[in-house]
Amino acid sequence: MEVASGIILGLDTDTPETPGAILDFARDSQIPLMTVNLLYALPKTPLYDRLKRDGRILNDPEGDSNIKFLEPRETVLAGWRRVIAHLYEPGNLYARFMTQARDTYANRPAPENPLQQLTWRNAKRGARIFSRIVWHVGLRSDYRRHFWKMFWTLIWRGKVETIFQITIVAHHLISYTREALQGRGQASNYSLQTVED
Repeated sequence: MEVASGIILGLDTDTPETPGAILDFARDSQIPLMTVNLLYALPKTPLYDRLKRDGRILNDPEGDSNIKFLEPRETVLAGWRRVIAHLYEPGNLYARFMTQARDTYANRPAPENPLQQLTWRNAKRGARIFSRIVWHVGLRSDYRRHFWKMFWTLIWRGKVETIFQITIVAHHLISYTREALQGRGQASNYSLQTVED
């Protein structure tokens, strides 16, 4: 079983030490997939009702959150940026994935008849995916060094499926983070804010 983690910043209990504690947790847990959102109060929930009573619901469709945080908004956003920048820095992300490849993925049950999956159609599809991975990540990305280190470590173990999984998910997370840090992504998956390309 692989663990994915959901992290929320902007809680009333957050302090200036919260971003550092999240990064410590990431280092200690080695969870590669950690979604980090700003708190957003969904209507018709106890949180929304409580914050509305306290006058802390904002009506800003362009905002990343609809909550007036106890900490200054820019402090909360700066903490969010710090956390995602560190979590999804390619070296950090690939290191966490390699821990999972060693400690978690190695315990996955193997298919009973792996040759059954080896069809001409699957082989062609795999070759297309692999060529795109090599082109976009292995040759053109600025984090290709981390990709190739992971690739050579896992290919000798015959872990082709793991290479595909790690590369595709890591590329998505790195791209999303970079876009978010440039203001082309949202700090909350629940935000009504529209993002321009």
